[in-house]
Amino acid sequence: MRRFHEARKIGEGSPLRWIGLLHTCGQALKNLLRGIIKICIRGK
Repeated sequence: MRRFHEARKIGEGSPLRWIGLLHTCGQALKNLLRGIIKICIRGK
């Protein structure tokens, strides 16, 4: 959550802010997918 606020501090409306947001969202999605894959493997 802190990283999100740091990304916002870089500059409102600047491209860097959006890149930071996308990076944070991408990492969250990656972690989510990893968790789902682990559950699927255990289910078998």
